[in-house]
Amino acid sequence: MAEQSAADRVVDVVGVTLPATMASPTMPRPKVVIVTDSWGSNWGEAAAATRLVAGALALRATVIIVSIDDRSALRERDRQPKLRYDGLFPVHSVTGPPVPDGAELQADLVRASLARQTGGVMPEIVVRGLLDRAARPSSDAIITTLSLEPDVIVLAGKATFWLAIALPISEDRPRVVLLPLSGDDPALSSPAFGPVADVVESIGAFSDVEFRRIAGTLGADSTAKLRRMHIAFPVNRLAATASMAGVGSFGPNVLVISAFDEDPAIGRCPPHDYLRQVFGDISIAEVRRHRWVVTGGGRRFDMTWTATRMNMWRLMARAAVTIDLRPPGPIGREAIESLRFGTPVVVPEGSVAAEHAARSNGGLWYRNQGEMADCVRTLLDDDDLRARLGANGQEWAERFHGDTQTFVEDTIRLVIGSASEPESLAVTGHR
Repeated sequence: MAEQSAADRVVDVVGVTLPATMASPTMPRPKVVIVTDSWGSNWGEAAAATRLVAGALALRATVIIVSIDDRSALRERDRQPKLRYDGLFPVHSVTGPPVPDGAELQADLVRASLARQTGGVMPEIVVRGLLDRAARPSSDAIITTLSLEPDVIVLAGKATFWLAIALPISEDRPRVVLLPLSGDDPALSSPAFGPVADVVESIGAFSDVEFRRIAGTLGADSTAKLRRMHIAFPVNRLAATASMAGVGSFGPNVLVISAFDEDPAIGRCPPHDYLRQVFGDISIAEVRRHRWVVTGGGRRFDMTWTATRMNMWRLMARAAVTIDLRPPGPIGREAIESLRFGTPVVVPEGSVAAEHAARSNGGLWYRNQGEMADCVRTLLDDDDLRARLGANGQEWAERFHGDTQTFVEDTIRLVIGSASEPESLAVTGHR
């Protein structure tokens, strides 16, 4: 057999087969600095998306993290930027302003109370206040980021919006890419967001509603910088087939997510006995903070093992329906994962998760707990409908959120400027 040419060879990186031209050590590797809020401090959707973006970029670039942290309580000498390593990534921890107790909850309450207006409009004074509350201005962040001499700066999340405007404007300014990671946040439709969007070279939107809000803010000549991204969340379908000890004897169940590990989003689950009165004779498996529980048939089983995502996948794979009771997140991660297992979802109306349910025809959405109960009962009473929605959701989720290679290529194209041309940064005039 003739020897395979270098151009045809492939390498396998973290389970993704890629052309050798994307991973060759002889190619120039641009330096990408990702600025984010509190890297590694929580496992919410925005943090998970940022980590996946960093992993994708690491295949073609040198990736460095600048993490804006609340270190105000430390002594002056301890507040200086600190370097640590998180696996592959060097992480520079820089000091940001202290976060007031309850600040995130207050902001969520304001959004929830005011975004009910037609079109999700908020008074501009409120939007500006919310953006100011989310911002974490830090001179350390600017100095540290620029001292790393990046080719590209990625701003991930609302806490970094201020940096887009604060960075000096010059001919050798690095390429700046924005990942709002904000979902259906009315702030993205505000004139206050316009100056941020105007000064960056590229913007990645992780949902249709986020895309539409940002597109409405951009001028007609700037919409080309906006890209719709489809994040690929990995699931281990083979491992999820393994039965969880103590759960199998409960038979068919409904999976209720009221909280997951360190994810800051928390919902409130009604008593399981009440849910059975509404749903019928079916077991309830609840994923909640610290300890999960399954009830049914007059029995209760408290799961004492570690609350891992793998164990949640095992519950999803066997559930008749997955119900999400938490406040909406910017990605709808658990909805995507449930759909990938072919399990239909019931999720809050107006959320990114509801967008997934509608686009896939793989689930239903609710405005209140009464509607939630009606949706679940409808699915449990109609086996054919439940099977069709499960099949629809799985097909859609696999096509748009199961293709890791495409996500890697799209991320590289968004951030670096090209997935295949190593000199793309030089061509565009960036360092």
